[in-house]
Amino acid sequence: MTFDLTAYDLGKWDQILITSETGLKLMQCANWTESASHGGIRGTAEVSILFDDFTDAENLSGATDYRKCFIYASEDDVLNKTYSIELTAPTALSDRLTATIAAGTSSDDMTDKPDNSAFASSLSCSINAGMAQPIWIKRTLTAPSSENPAYFRKVGIKIIMT
Repeated sequence: MTFDLTAYDLGKWDQILITSETGLKLMQCANWTESASHGGIRGTAEVSILFDDFTDAENLSGATDYRKCFIYASEDDVLNKTYSIELTAPTALSDRLTATIAAGTSSDDMTDKPDNSAFASSLSCSINAGMAQPIWIKRTLTAPSSENPAYFRKVGIKIIMT
């Protein structure tokens, strides 16, 4: 017997850097593992999955996760641009889920990441060729208001440059 899981989206939380600029890459931090030491300097790998799936426990009690990455300009200067976060979530989760962005430093980690008050819906910055802007993304899922909450594992995220 096999189970038909097509109704359940069990993929990871996608990230997409949406930009008309060439040479922009979203890079991992050196300590990419989700732990107390997450963060640090820019690593060498591009981000392929930003956040893990929500667990059953996170869905029921709520959770806040942080990810540090770097917007790297490999070719040209990218001046005076705004980066914003856009979520693609099912209607049942839309009132429980938020994602925000904040500027980081070249070496900060979970112990000295930006204060929660620094996170907002967008971030404006300039990035010179060969340089990177460290950013933090905060994902917050609040606890449900009912005992039988809607549940969904995968939520799409876009980092959009305008």
